[in-house]
Amino acid sequence: MSIFISHSIIIFILSKLTLIHSLRIQDLSFPEYVMLGQTVTMYCEYYLGDGEYVDSIKWYKDNHEFYRIVPQMIGPNKVRTFDMDGVKIDLENSGISKIGKKHELVLQDVTLDSSGEFRCQITQSSTPFHTENRDRNLTVIIRPEKGPIIQGLKAIYMDSDDSLNILCTSHRSLPASVLDFFINDEPVSESMKQRYPIKLDKSGDGLQTSSIGLHYPLRTRNTPDIILRVKCTAKIGNAYWESVVQETVLKRHEHALESRSNGSPVHHSSIATLTTTILISALALTINIGFL
Repeated sequence: MSIFISHSIIIFILSKLTLIHSLRIQDLSFPEYVMLGQTVTMYCEYYLGDGEYVDSIKWYKDNHEFYRIVPQMIGPNKVRTFDMDGVKIDLENSGISKIGKKHELVLQDVTLDSSGEFRCQITQSSTPFHTENRDRNLTVIIRPEKGPIIQGLKAIYMDSDDSLNILCTSHRSLPASVLDFFINDEPVSESMKQRYPIKLDKSGDGLQTSSIGLHYPLRTRNTPDIILRVKCTAKIGNAYWESVVQETVLKRHEHALESRSNGSPVHHSSIATLTTTILISALALTINIGFL
């Protein structure tokens, strides 16, 4: 009997502990990178056991609270906001979702000050008021004014040339674009690339310029010539991606000589034919004169 009671007590205690700590944040989701001026919706999805309620949901940026909602409260203090640079809340579209256990926070017209670490904090309504947190970073970017630029690519290369040496640059963005090279849509080995230090724009506005060099050896090919599609891509997280493609022709030196050599007899043959025609005409004229 005592053993049965002990087991019952243990099961009861475990069930209560599970109930007390049933709150958990399942996901905090929003884009890691967003464009300057965009609207961002942040989702904080949580789980609660049956019969449990949320005491409060708070949002922080860089450890400073800027939004609070107490779902069970009635009145003007149910939702409170606190001024913070870079945080402009769309209160009409922010709140607890009617579908599922999820809080949505909408930020409007994000600025560079909006970048930082955001935290969703949820507190359970019953004692001991268990609290869960989840953090995620947001970075506001300024996209480049124009796409990446390739410099130094020639229209034709001979296989006797040592290598293809070019530069790709992406101007004035924040943060600096991450650049990469592809040849005929194939990634280029990192050993062939040189990433240069990021440069701050001279205007003093904080925008950055990135550059990458490519040293691509030109190997002898079996085919007479080959087209090389050189692509440079610029990206900033998952918010910006742009590319530029230029083409060049790799010719075999021997093939170029053969082309010129093969063309010469045709030219000389034409001259020989013309000379023969003149001689025959002259001979016919002489014969005709002789008979007169």
